[in-house]
Amino acid sequence: MMTGVTKYMKQVNDFDDFFSRRYEKLLNEAVSITQHYDYSADIVNDSYLKVRQRIWLSGFTGTNYHGFLWQSISNEWKVLCNRRKIRHFVSIHHND
Repeated sequence: MMTGVTKYMKQVNDFDDFFSRRYEKLLNEAVSITQHYDYSADIVNDSYLKVRQRIWLSGFTGTNYHGFLWQSISNEWKVLCNRRKIRHFVSIHHND
């Protein structure tokens, strides 16, 4: 967790609140992308940390956190597939 003060602290707090309220839904969506429950929690948590750090450093200019997280989760899965040579990659487009 980062320390110090950022001018984006309200956005970070809003994101933290959004994430905690939507965690189960995000986890289920990650399972639908990966078809692997084993990887889904790690992917959702890694995405949370990356998105949170991005907001912490430069703010949030997107239209919604859900779409931003969805894209991050999808990207994390693609990276994991490439690293572990997982062949079962399902591409699901999100319409939020």
